[in-house]
Parts: sequence; structure tokens; C-alpha cells
Amino acid sequence: MYRQGDFMASYKHQLDMYNVYLRELPNMSCWGVPALFTISNDLSHIARCADQQQLATDPHARKIEEATRTISQGFSLCMTDREVLLSKSRKWGTYHMANILFRLYLRLKAYNLCTSMIQAIKTSELQALDHFPMSDQVTFRFHRGMLAFRGEKYTLAKDDLLFAFEHCHRNAFRNKTRILVHLAPIMMMEGMLPQSRLLRRYPPIKALYADLTKAVRSGNIGQFDLLLQEKKQKLAALGTYTAAEQVRKLAVRQLLYRVYLLENKASRISFVKFQAAFAAAGLPNMELAEVECILADMIFGDT
Repeated sequence: MYRQGDFMASYKHQLDMYNVYLRELPNMSCWGVPALFTISNDLSHIARCADQQQLATDPHARKIEEATRTISQGFSLCMTDREVLLSKSRKWGTYHMANILFRLYLRLKAYNLCTSMIQAIKTSELQALDHFPMSDQVTFRFHRGMLAFRGEKYTLAKDDLLFAFEHCHRNAFRNKTRILVHLAPIMMMEGMLPQSRLLRRYPPIKALYADLTKAVRSGNIGQFDLLLQEKKQKLAALGTYTAAEQVRKLAVRQLLYRVYLLENKASRISFVKFQAAFAAAGLPNMELAEVECILADMIFGDT
């Protein structure tokens, strides 16, 4: 049925088979988990295909939601396994199933369910994450980092995304690029601008951030604002616009530092000099009071 393109009928049979497997899974040990991974991925894929096929006649078709609820039962049967012998426990499938659910929850924009799942794992009697396969660790921490990034918890996001990037397979170019899309602006906020070597290796990251990086390095705030406006739609679609906006402070800091150097590192510099610097950097109409506010904000924020 799947090969003939009848995704609705294919989904129904796949769902029935999945439910039968779930009824038998409590009688299995860890040997039943790899098959659970396969049929979970198959069910989610066929559900997406069925929704696309039905979209023309029923705009509210959401087989993917039903599939997600069913797959979450498989996740629960892994996480709550009471097998005494750890080597035979289904618990070893917990993070892999969590990663499948992450993809589904994010597709449905059910961010609260992502948070609930993370909390359930945290309070469960699982082995530490570093005991699980590296592929599970990398994928889980990538999704957890993405969730933290979306909540603007950039410190937490940095830890997870940096781990995912450093431990992702060196040839997994597409996955590393996905990580860098969100990791790069976090690092830029902390003053660590992407190096030319990294930008050459990842052209999509270069297209997104190379010219913004150049504007930051030169303290050209006007150019940074113009570029940010040009890229707004693309960055917003990726969910990184808010983070990129915060990088502007780094461009301001760089400009102020250049004034400090030009004034021979004087301990006292007139506000007029900073006003002139802002005008040269593309902000010609800035009032002196506004300059004072920016300087006070930079000092207070320890930027």
C-alpha cells in the first residue's frame, strides 16, 4: 500500500501493528527495543505522508498527532521498565525514543511536551546520559539545546549545542551546520566571533553570519543594522533573529574600544568624541543624551 501511494491505508495498518507491538513489548527485554525504534520512525514518516495526502480534502488532518501520542507510549514503556538486570533493561532505549519524540513535538510546536519529557527523564531512575550511545547523547543534547535557545536561556543552550557540535561525526556536514546556525550567535554574544576557517568550511553559516561578523569587528553599527534588517526574514524563520539582535552590543563595544585606543587609552574621554564615533559608524542623528545612556548601559551591563 505504501509503494502504491495509499498512505492513509498504510498508516492505518502501521498504527494497528504498532499497537499490537506495544501490547507485547512489556514481555520483552532490551532485544525488542531496536524493532521499536524502526517501527516508531516508520509510523511517524507514514503519518506525515498521510497528512500531506489528505491535506487537499481535509485541511485539519493530523495523523501525526495521533502517531505522536502512540509513540509516546513506546517511550514510556522503555523509561519505566522494571527489569532488575540492567543489561537486559528496555531503559537503554529511552533517549533514542526521546529523540524521535523531540522531532515530532517540535514539528507540532508542542514545546511544553518537550519540557515535560525532559523533566520526566530527569526524575526517572535512568543511568546518566553519558552511559548511553554517543549518537543518542548528541541528538538529545542538540534538541535540549534548541529548546533552551528558544527560551533565550543561552548559557544552557551553549553547553548542549557545543557538546553536540564537538561530538557530532566530523563528516555529518548537514547536522553540524544545523547546530552552528544556533551556536554561532551565542558565541558571538560572548565575544567569540566565527573564524574565517570555520566560515569557509560551512558556507551556509558564512552566508548567514560572515558580513555581520565583519561589521562587528569594525564597529560599524550602521552596517550591522542594515544587514540585520536585510536578513530579518531568514533569521526569523530559523529562530535566530532575537539572538542576532543581541550581537549588536558587541559592535557597540568594539566601536567604543576603538575610540578609547584613538584617545591613547585616556582615563577621561568626552561624550562628544563618542558621539562623533557613532556618527562615523552610520548613526549621525544620535543625541548626546542617547550617547550617555548607551555608555551607562554598557558599563552597567559589564559588556
